[in-house]
Amino acid sequence: LSLEEAVEGADVIVVAVPPLAMPGLFPKLKGIGEDAVVTDVGSVKSFVIEAARQGMGERFPQFVPAHPIAGSEKSGVEASAGDLFQGRRVVITPVEETSREALGRVRNLWEQTGAHVEVMEAGHHDRILAQTSHLPHMMAFALMEMLAERREAVKFSAGGLRDIARIAGSDPALWRDIALTNREALLEALQHFSEAMRGLAQAIEHREGERLLEHLTKGREGWNTLVKSMSKEL
Repeated sequence: LSLEEAVEGADVIVVAVPPLAMPGLFPKLKGIGEDAVVTDVGSVKSFVIEAARQGMGERFPQFVPAHPIAGSEKSGVEASAGDLFQGRRVVITPVEETSREALGRVRNLWEQTGAHVEVMEAGHHDRILAQTSHLPHMMAFALMEMLAERREAVKFSAGGLRDIARIAGSDPALWRDIALTNREALLEALQHFSEAMRGLAQAIEHREGERLLEHLTKGREGWNTLVKSMSKEL
């Protein structure tokens, strides 16, 4: 069964493949019906929008870019959950060409899952997710790559390491695609993080206790702000 045959007569088509697979997929959706709606669940939006624009031709207005901010480091049908999107945010990033009718249908689809829908410009979405999702994943992968060669250290790890490193269990190929398709925003986030780490290293190297305490206190304040924000949404 080809993709074209699989989507024939579909009302809504959800594209759920890694970002670098999307440019080869969208041209196969040129033949969808006039009433069909196409959406996606990708973590990067600007790249996906351009791939859909180039691939779908005159059907591009029927594409509604979306990103449900939910899930875990697990993948596959074994990790599915009926309440996965309940109370979670879903960001929709329409462009000028996007059909208002298609946009409304996709919004309604996500609201039916119990999700909170927000509309955002694609580039803004990509910059935010680079900081809050893509950067943390790169940090976790890098940390576990370093510790993979230090097996004795791993034996003595506790909850702190597990909390930080959990997302390193995510699919490496998927995160390769995300990093490469959100390259500029992620590089900017990595640069800011490198500067923060450099500040910590310098304070430790020069035994500047007050400066180190200031960095750590700001970090805890950031954590407290995050916890309060998450509590308000529950």
